[in-house]
Amino acid sequence: MNSENLWSVKVGQACKGSEESVNWLTQQAEGKVRAYIYRVTLDNDLSDDLTQETLLQMIKSIRNLNEEENFWPWLYRIAQSKVQEHYRSKKRETAIAGDSFYKDFLSRRGDIYEDDSLRELLKQDLLKKVMVAMKELKQKQRAVLSLRCFDNLSYAEIADTFDCNEVTARILFYRARKALRKKLSNHGINKNLMIMSLGLFGRLTLSPETSTSIPDGPVSKASLKVGPVATILGNLFSKKTAALLAAIIILLIFLSGRNNQIVSFGPSLPQRNEIYSLHFTMNFQNNTPGAGSQSRGAYEQWFYFPEGVEGPMYMRMQRWDPNTGAKLCTWLNNEHGNYYYDPGSRTLYQWNRRIRWASLKVRRLPSDSDEFANFISKVEGELPVDTTYSRDEKTGMLINSIDHRLTFNAPEYQTTYEYNTLDMEPFINDFPFTLLEIDQRDQMHKRGWTYFNIEGELDGKKITGKGRIPFIYDTCKEYPAWLSINVENELEIVDCNSGAYVRRIDNGDITLYPAGTFFKGLLRPWTGLHTMDAVRRDAVEQRIWYFTELSEDKSDAIITLYNPDKEKSTDMVYTIDVEHDIVEEILVTIDTDIIGSLKFSYLNNIDNVMNEFTEPVMPSNINTDLQELPGILWIADLSHGELGK
Repeated sequence: MNSENLWSVKVGQACKGSEESVNWLTQQAEGKVRAYIYRVTLDNDLSDDLTQETLLQMIKSIRNLNEEENFWPWLYRIAQSKVQEHYRSKKRETAIAGDSFYKDFLSRRGDIYEDDSLRELLKQDLLKKVMVAMKELKQKQRAVLSLRCFDNLSYAEIADTFDCNEVTARILFYRARKALRKKLSNHGINKNLMIMSLGLFGRLTLSPETSTSIPDGPVSKASLKVGPVATILGNLFSKKTAALLAAIIILLIFLSGRNNQIVSFGPSLPQRNEIYSLHFTMNFQNNTPGAGSQSRGAYEQWFYFPEGVEGPMYMRMQRWDPNTGAKLCTWLNNEHGNYYYDPGSRTLYQWNRRIRWASLKVRRLPSDSDEFANFISKVEGELPVDTTYSRDEKTGMLINSIDHRLTFNAPEYQTTYEYNTLDMEPFINDFPFTLLEIDQRDQMHKRGWTYFNIEGELDGKKITGKGRIPFIYDTCKEYPAWLSINVENELEIVDCNSGAYVRRIDNGDITLYPAGTFFKGLLRPWTGLHTMDAVRRDAVEQRIWYFTELSEDKSDAIITLYNPDKEKSTDMVYTIDVEHDIVEEILVTIDTDIIGSLKFSYLNNIDNVMNEFTEPVMPSNINTDLQELPGILWIADLSHGELGK
């Protein structure tokens, strides 16, 4: 049996519970894992600790590995998670001077002096230059270089490790390679020696426990290739290129006048389904009566979409003064929670809720279509002359905007939209060490998920239901959202990860829908939007008008969805707890007459739940096509008895 087949057999046996195979995998993998973690952290003691944590997690979780051939990407993903978890807890990576770092490295690698070839390079000071250049890279850059060059992972496997798509993996590697070339050049190493330098680094960081982390020869040229698409995208938004493009765009806009424009934009921007990150800065008007400033400040915003723009998102927002001269407060919504940093009091808050606009306006994204954005403007009464937007003619993506309102503080304020220029770094909790931390989360938000109940009545029929909801992206895989509703023994409505359906209880007929269908119009906090925005953006998708106001005590948002062109339209009135970011009640009305309501309650404590909440499963052997998504109108269809017909 060759080595590859042996690994496959051992992984398969370990997944089925073989203790002997688990022990074998642990012993064989330890060296490669340790080498990988050291190459990422360049910290010997930390590498020892994180290696043990990674292997322990492997032992605990290996039965959950679904595909045996994905063992290495899966294991490296655990290792990378342990590294990120460590530095999140430390808030940031401690900077170590090059000389101190290199002296510590030499003290632990006495075997270097026993190798003639390495001893000669040591005399030339080349070893130090290579190690210090690698130390100056970001952790993620070292990680992707290690996976590709030393562990021989394909780009698809690297994408699996970093939970991104393959194009993103290629771009990450391209930028890491480019950054390394620059660091080496800064230390006087010719760019033609990069392959040799990478091979040398791999050899220097080889774990004593393994001889397979890197071959004796140099890194192969083939492993450094990323393809033309990644090269173009990787270069497209360098700082110099972005500045040049911005200047060209601004000139085109002023030549074109102040109306919305579709302009040709050199190399095409990514299509909407190819976007994984966004970055831009925009000003907001101060609408406070008597305010001395026309602008509330400039808001720099970063977005990251781990599953594409239709899925969850992380967000960071930095408030500046109107001319972006001084930093003010910071918001961060990432996979772990929701943070607000007040630099004045040096206080970091953790909140239940996601970011929302105090103006009660709907959150927009540069990835929104022109039609989607224009409908929001129509509903919210914004005049088109207030801001000029320019879009790429090939993709429809926003390129630039100019705000004409802020003539006093920030005249003709210009925003440039950057796509796919970010990695995960802006979304790490990197706030200062010495600050006061105040955790304002309730128990269910600290847990990251909870169960909920639904009770109500629609058109005289009793409604009962239950479900589970994750509040953060970290928990949405282990505790995915699901929903089960019963309509007075007439209908069963189910929505879960594997799909959704409506079953008529009298005859058993089933209508299938895509997963997530019946979470439209409900809370989806793990996606990164405040529930106020999730509901209203669901309405905008179907061009439904909305009106938003706060309750008298400002604790609830009251959102009314309506059709202004239709008499006796079915309207829905949402009550949303603003601070807890949850739907409390949905009223269904016709011409102001209430015909039903759904009330939601959430379990703060789940200690005594027992078997009350059981995740539903999709029926098997159902040969029927998926129906079109009804969107947020499924609630209105349910109230009229039309759902599933």
